[in-house]
Amino acid sequence: MDQRYAREKRLMTMLQENEKEKILQQCKLQMVVCFT
Repeated sequence: MDQRYAREKRLMTMLQENEKEKILQQCKLQMVVCFT
């Protein structure tokens, strides 16, 4: 039970990191669009 919970939690953290990366990428793209 504990191990499964830990695995799910790690998965959620990975997903959140991916989301942050996507958002950062989009921000960078939009900034480039704004500056050009």
